[in-house]
Amino acid sequence: MHLPPLTISPLPIVKMSQGSSRSAHLLSPPVTPELDYISKLVLQHGRGANVHRVERLSGHLHRIYLLRMTDGSRLVLKMAPSTNVRLLRMERQALNAEATTLELLASRLRMPVPTLIKFDPHDRSLGTSYSLQTCPGGVNMSNIGRLSTSERANIDRSLGTYFRHVSSLAAARFGPPHLVFNGSGCDTWRESFFQMLEMTLRDGEDVLVNLPYDSIRYYTQRHGHLLDQVTEARLVLLGITNEHNVLLDERTRYVTGLLGLSDAVLGDPFMATAFVNPSAAFLQGYGTSPSRTSSEAVRQLLYRVYRAVVAVVKHYYRPRSDGMELQARRELTDALRQLATT
Repeated sequence: MHLPPLTISPLPIVKMSQGSSRSAHLLSPPVTPELDYISKLVLQHGRGANVHRVERLSGHLHRIYLLRMTDGSRLVLKMAPSTNVRLLRMERQALNAEATTLELLASRLRMPVPTLIKFDPHDRSLGTSYSLQTCPGGVNMSNIGRLSTSERANIDRSLGTYFRHVSSLAAARFGPPHLVFNGSGCDTWRESFFQMLEMTLRDGEDVLVNLPYDSIRYYTQRHGHLLDQVTEARLVLLGITNEHNVLLDERTRYVTGLLGLSDAVLGDPFMATAFVNPSAAFLQGYGTSPSRTSSEAVRQLLYRVYRAVVAVVKHYYRPRSDGMELQARRELTDALRQLATT
């Protein structure tokens, strides 16, 4: 398609807090060096409209820009975090993982997820990796206010249905999608799970996080053979029910978009946080629930250990004041206690 040349002019940058345009304010002077290149980038990939305004979204690990187009549409440009942001090992390829997941979903399913326009693992002009995506409509669920019981049930049922569709996609190997579909990955779920756990433990050791490393390794390895009962590598969106990853129609409260796909893994669907005290509506949408066998119960304990370790270590890389680290330590202690007595 032949497009007319674009006249580049300085674009206003608005800095926004996560999920809310009401707190936006104009940065003065707008001197972000990527601005001209962002406009050229959009033009290069065949978008039929020009960039009207660029808004920097704060509160995210990655550098995220919301691009408002002259035709009223919106795009999202994600770039790797600044070099002074310390990342866990599993976070270093997050954009790659998300891009692979979006491509897979687009080729197999109709899902309310962003459409990937372009992913570049290292753009010379920006000096970093980036992902250019469409922006689903809707309001972040974390900003929607109080939901009625029926509204919440409808949302959970929809999320369960979407999770069922996603987990119907299978692969021959286990692990992060960007590794599996590049010919890597693991032969077993046990190998893949312990790779993820060990990477996070090493992240903790790197910064001297106080954790019972020996106990974690011992008790998880002691029960690790139960992970071999997971023989199919299913696509799992680990955080699909996180309210920050769900977009809703502000009027109808229906699900309009799903975000945060960088934590996807090909493995056991029951590892998803959705199965931590799942609602009846979510299970209805998904169609089943974890079995009540002792083996499944132990696998759930292994997943609790993993989630708790990730939460504790993340706190030391990027501290928060919401009390999540203390809660994660309690979860870890309880899960290890149960593994020790099982």
